[in-house]
Amino acid sequence: MVAGPLVALAAFRLVFPPGGRRRYAQLSALMRAEVAAMAAQPQAWQRAAVWRARLQHRVLRLVRCADAVGLAPGRAAREGLAVLATGQAVLALGQMLAQDAWPDADRRRAQTWQRRLARPVRSPAQAHRRGRLLARDALRLDLAPAGPQVVSALRHAARVLARAA
Repeated sequence: MVAGPLVALAAFRLVFPPGGRRRYAQLSALMRAEVAAMAAQPQAWQRAAVWRARLQHRVLRLVRCADAVGLAPGRAAREGLAVLATGQAVLALGQMLAQDAWPDADRRRAQTWQRRLARPVRSPAQAHRRGRLLARDALRLDLAPAGPQVVSALRHAARVLARAA
């Protein structure tokens, strides 16, 4: 009795796979959720190569999917690069927080940004707003010790997020 509907659902999924636009939306949401998961894990920066490879692969899939569906590949590339840059910023913040040489004010600012980046971006306007705030805070971190890598990652993410709008 229960197996009948399950077999019918499986057959339906095989004959009519989800549409390209739906696949594109799922992949986009998955990438944003992955960056949020990175921000929520304090030790994510230790597996930076794995996270980076995963996100780069998904960006390529996103662009390919957009091209197959007929969406503008430039839009998918911008969205994917924004997610990649945000991931780089998350990893840089995690690395910064692992060091003890940072002043308390910069440490608190980095923790605040990790919490903000742990919430996925839902709209281009929100990404733009987040990019402007990130750029402002990156300027404040400029004088911090051992900061050039973190600051450049944050500034790059801010520029890309500001263009994503």
